[in-house]
Amino acid sequence: MSALAVDGSAQYSYASLLSMTNSFSVQNKIGRGGSGDVYLGRIGSSQVAIKVIRTIQGMQVDDTEFRRELSVLSMCRHENIVPLLGSSSEFGNPLCLVYRYMPGGSLADRLLPSTTVLPLTASERINIAVGVALGLHYLHQPDRERYKPSIFHRDVTSANILLDADMYAKISDAGIAREADSSVTMTGGMGTWGYIDPYYLESREFTTASDVFSFGVVLLELLTGLQAFDSSQQPRDRNLFRRARRSVVPADARAGFDDAREKLLRDLAMECTAEDIEDRPGLEDCIARLLGEVREAEPDVVPPPPAPAPTPAPRVRECVVCMDAPPRTRFSPCLHSACCQGCVGELILRASPRCPICRERVQSFEVGDFIDTSGRTIEGGGGGGESVRPPDEMYVEQLVPSGGTVSRGGRTLDARNLSCIKTLTGHTHKVYGVAIAGDVVVSGSSDRMVKVWQISTGSCIKTLTGHTGTVNSVAIAGDVVVSGSRDVTVKVWQISTGSCIKTLTGHTHWVSSVAIAGDVVVSGSYDKTVKVWQISTGSCIKTLTGHTEAVVSVAIAGDVVVSGSYDKTVKVWQISTGSCIKTLTGHADWVYGVAIAGDVVVSGSVDKTVKVWQISTGSCIKTLTGHTDFVSSVAIAGDVVVSGSYDKTVKVWQISTGSCIKTLTGHTNSVYSVAIAGDLVVSGSWDQTVKVWSTDERYVGQLVPSGRTFDARNLSCIKTLTGHTDGINNVANAGDVVVSGSYDKTVKVWQISTGSCIKTLTGHTDCVNGVAIAGDLVVSGSSDHTVKVWQISTGSCITLSGHTDVVVGVAIAGDLVVSGSWDYTVKVWQISTGSCIKTLTGHTNDVFSVSTAGDVVVSGSSDNTVKVWQISTGSCIKTLTGHTSWVNDVAIAGDVIVSGSDDKTVKVWQISTGSCIKTLTGHTRGVMSIAIAGDVVVSGSSDETAKVWQISTGLCIKTLTGHMNRVNDVAIAGDVVVSGSEDFTVKVWST
Repeated sequence: MSALAVDGSAQYSYASLLSMTNSFSVQNKIGRGGSGDVYLGRIGSSQVAIKVIRTIQGMQVDDTEFRRELSVLSMCRHENIVPLLGSSSEFGNPLCLVYRYMPGGSLADRLLPSTTVLPLTASERINIAVGVALGLHYLHQPDRERYKPSIFHRDVTSANILLDADMYAKISDAGIAREADSSVTMTGGMGTWGYIDPYYLESREFTTASDVFSFGVVLLELLTGLQAFDSSQQPRDRNLFRRARRSVVPADARAGFDDAREKLLRDLAMECTAEDIEDRPGLEDCIARLLGEVREAEPDVVPPPPAPAPTPAPRVRECVVCMDAPPRTRFSPCLHSACCQGCVGELILRASPRCPICRERVQSFEVGDFIDTSGRTIEGGGGGGESVRPPDEMYVEQLVPSGGTVSRGGRTLDARNLSCIKTLTGHTHKVYGVAIAGDVVVSGSSDRMVKVWQISTGSCIKTLTGHTGTVNSVAIAGDVVVSGSRDVTVKVWQISTGSCIKTLTGHTHWVSSVAIAGDVVVSGSYDKTVKVWQISTGSCIKTLTGHTEAVVSVAIAGDVVVSGSYDKTVKVWQISTGSCIKTLTGHADWVYGVAIAGDVVVSGSVDKTVKVWQISTGSCIKTLTGHTDFVSSVAIAGDVVVSGSYDKTVKVWQISTGSCIKTLTGHTNSVYSVAIAGDLVVSGSWDQTVKVWSTDERYVGQLVPSGRTFDARNLSCIKTLTGHTDGINNVANAGDVVVSGSYDKTVKVWQISTGSCIKTLTGHTDCVNGVAIAGDLVVSGSSDHTVKVWQISTGSCITLSGHTDVVVGVAIAGDLVVSGSWDYTVKVWQISTGSCIKTLTGHTNDVFSVSTAGDVVVSGSSDNTVKVWQISTGSCIKTLTGHTSWVNDVAIAGDVIVSGSDDKTVKVWQISTGSCIKTLTGHTRGVMSIAIAGDVVVSGSSDETAKVWQISTGLCIKTLTGHMNRVNDVAIAGDVVVSGSEDFTVKVWST
């Protein structure tokens, strides 16, 4: 029925799941989560919950993404996380996850009034809060010993908190959870209304404080018994946390709260949902305060040690490692009991083991019968156990591989004017390794591919496939490319033929880094060794041992090899003798990247520093500081060092002065690899792109027509158009006509002079996010993934299909329609044929807005960039960077582009130079919408205002107030401004 998968969870056939669930019958359906429907099934005598992953209409869930997320879920072993038992991912069938069944149901259901189930007591509610806090804290903490990264849940709700038979809480629906540094998720989404952190909606930055906010809303539900979001209430009262801020919401009378417990939950809930994230407590504080209440609680929370009378012992809960046997070991000094006697062996095999519950370092184990989290014995007392002290020095494998690359020879570049001249897109997952030689760049990715690019054209000239695991590192020399992979192999490729000419095997764990010099290849591995290979024979000529932990980076120069390791050292080796000639110590954490040039070695570390070493003396001659996160990769050429970091930047340093000459920004995720050759720098990032940087600006965009201006000083509201039954997302105007699109799934056409709705256009099956108008034609984009073109006079429409996610922005010019989507693409359509004539790719996140003029399209994205495209060639001619958060809207007029962002600013750009000529500040929340006419810009914001700006002076001429909720869109034509808002109204402003 099942087999053990690579990640340690069982792999089930789809046929077996059909058998377990009576073919996923309605009778077996027990719930619906944020990512799919849930069915009750049976494996033997055990009950399981099987989630069928729901796909977005017209889009397949990427199997690779599914496996990536599955690997993250499989790492999560904690008593307050619903255990993942296995999965099914057969081609042609739905993707499924198999979890342990929780008979207590969801917290959301248990809080509802019921005539058949007793209400949760105050003690049970406090205990549930403790469990949720412990589970969230576990998700947030990286566990290098279990390969688990820091994880944000992103959808903490009462529906996603399940209860076992004894009312212990377990967090579920990690289908939306993702690594803290990841930009990829299987099911997408930003959470559930009522629980979403307002700071996240405004900044688009998700932090641990955002999960804390959602936890605070759950605390309010536990306290009041009310729903987090109630659509039957007035708009301002729909969110429970907003009601609680304005007035005291009564506690649930069914729970029987005393004053102390009510105050604890209320105070903690209000602190967790504080508007300023700096005012929110950490989960450690939440746990301490809640546990303080538990320890002082009556016996129904944590039973006291049994008296001499034969009182039944409380239930022994499961081991957090195998999730099966009861825990029979207790850790000292924290006194948590977490593992069965069998699984404690896994911890003994680790260096510096930590308690899986509180993460405190374990000094000794005690074997006995214990309750999991209380630290009290059930039977046998505290002194009856056998003490087992873990070894001091044991090897533990780590998850994060190296991006260290070989240094490239060549002349020193002048870095002061360095800019990005090419962004190479095509990888479908994180880029781990890059290398450069002449006009050629090579990149390796977790999509298991090696790509060869031509810098001058920006095109991918070869895709090399054959690895069955992530490609961690690449190197290039002439027509030869070398790649190292998590499939434990090194491959040698010939670019001209695209063929693999050698597969080098011998490592017993992931290959983390490779380097090449002539007929020699060097590889570093998690098996703690460095291997030297001869390409012509395919044989390993030397195995260099001495590192005490994983080797994650290597470099070669002549007879010398340099390696960096998790043991915090850099080693210098002589190939001919196989001996280590120098061990360089000084880094305070793992060494991720190394490079060599002559007598100089450069290393980058998790300690956020770059060190420059002299081999002959073994001394550190420079420590370069400035990165704010791990340094993942380094490269060297003459007096110049380049470093890439998890802080998303590339830094260029001058060794002689020790100063940072240039910081290159533009990547939207961690930079994992860098290379340098001549005046070119190349960087590879987890944002799935490769960037080429140079002092040579190779393309300048073309000019487009401009509009006219008007006097805005006496602008006032002349019409309020009402009729939509939900928030208005987008507006456009032309002459006496206004068009609006709404969450109510309709497009309305209004006549300004009469204030009446002259047409309601229906047909979209989800909210309308974008509208545009030209004469008798209206264009709309929707969350149903379609673009519709309407004729106002007849009300008829054609539907343009092709996007695979939400369509947010649309624009129209003559026979052309442009649309931007959350599928990261911009599409250009021909109305007369109904066909897509261009798909523009390059954004690394959702496209929120588009604007067009002539042969030029402008797009704004949640990757924080504005891109300028040429329709005729389909190429990106400019990427404008400078916003620090999502770009929500863009507009174009002549050589000028205007963009509005969640960073609360409006930026004015000059296309021809690619420079920002004005930054307009004054909004107190994110800027949602932009319009331009000549020297005038109009902006709408989440601060419920629209502002009118003069570009030439940079001044705000007028602030338009009157909306009762955020202004989602604005438009301008002549002396008329139109605004649409979440308050369900459209306002027309004029002098």
